[in-house]
Formats: sequence, structure tokens, C-alpha cells
Amino acid sequence: MPLPKKAAIIITSYNGPLYPDGMNTGAFLSEVYDPFKAYTDAGFEVDIVSETGKFGWDEHSLSPAFAPQEMIEASKNPENAFAKALANIKKASATTASDYGLVNVAGGHGTVFDFVGKAPGDAALAGKVYDNGGLVVAVCHGPCLLPDVVDKDGNHIVKGKQVTGFPDSGEIVMGLVETLDKGNLAYTERVLKAAGANYLEAAPPFDSKVVVDGRLVTGANPASATPAAETAIKLFGEL
Repeated sequence: MPLPKKAAIIITSYNGPLYPDGMNTGAFLSEVYDPFKAYTDAGFEVDIVSETGKFGWDEHSLSPAFAPQEMIEASKNPENAFAKALANIKKASATTASDYGLVNVAGGHGTVFDFVGKAPGDAALAGKVYDNGGLVVAVCHGPCLLPDVVDKDGNHIVKGKQVTGFPDSGEIVMGLVETLDKGNLAYTERVLKAAGANYLEAAPPFDSKVVVDGRLVTGANPASATPAAETAIKLFGEL
């Protein structure tokens, strides 16, 4: 039976302080919008999902450096398909895994607060889609969720796999090491290595990098969001 041509984009529910300038973190706009556009342009239906059914944007991700005006407008225009999906965000535990052939886990530093051991609904959805023969895609800080994603036999899908994700070197460049350490927050690179993954670093840290291992696709940073989605679309067509 063919997989449903429908994707779930999983985003963080956390929206609160992180940055030294006082701005909040949360879901990173381009890492949600870019895959949404890639999938819908390829004919997928797309739902946006979070652990609690709520979300907020990383305020840095709304700056012109990361979000062109059309992206901002798409997130706010109630007639736009992207804004409609955001307005109808689903709680992970209320979804049905068999509805989806693909899960795309987006990043933003909000994930370091709620993806590591605190998002069982998100992890269960990704694991069940994977069990059903679907794809799991995770980008930037989104791979923080992967160590909690297991298959029906209890195997961690990331163990022994080649993956990427936001590197420690990127946290250094962003000046967030002290904040992460003080808050005992997750580093994407470290949680992947601790889970037994073969981590491949993007160097420089903000250059696009996509790694494929079977039905697991990972991207290293915001620049990797569209390439990771495009890679997943191609792989989906080969399943």
C-alpha cells in the first residue's frame, strides 16, 4: 500500500527567553516555512504539529537576515496556506501516524528546552511514521528529538546512523555556550553522539549540509532546510 503523500512538520512548543539580548527563542520561521513550501509545491498535504498544540517564533528568525518579507507575510496572511496550517496546528498526541508518509522536524533553539526527553508525542509520531516505512527528516536543532525516536521493537532509529545537526561550533559563533551550560540545555551535536549516531559536522557551521542514511534525512542549519526537504521528496518518490 503506498504511503500517504502527506507530511507532518513538527515544531517546538517552547517560546521563551534564551538570547543575551533578551529576545525569545522558539520555532525558527524559515525552518518551518521552507519545508512547508517545498512539500506543498511537490503536491504534499502538510500539517504543522507540536507537543502541546502551541508554538511561538524565535524572534531572531523574524529578522530580515533570515526571513524575507514574503515569508513574514505568508505567516500572517489568513488566506495563505502556510498561515492556515499554523492556525490549525495539531497536538502531537491527537495525530494519527498512518495519515503521514513523512515527518519533518524543524529547529530553532526552542528545541533544546523541550525536545530532549520532554516531547513523547512528537517522538512517538516520528517513530510510528518510520515504522510504517515513511521518512523522518530533522534539521538544525530539530535532531535533538531523534534520540527519543524508537521503532516498534524499541530500537533507537538514530543509533549507528550517519546524521548531522547544528554543531557545537555554531553555538560558539552565536555566543550561546555560557547560556546553554548555565541552563543545562542540550547541544544538538552532543545528544546525537551520546545516542550512538555517527555525527557529521557542517564546517563552516552555517554552510548547507544534508546527510541521508536510509529513511533518515538530516540537515545541519537553516540553510539546509530546503535542500533536506527536496532530498526527502526525491526519496519519497523512490519508496
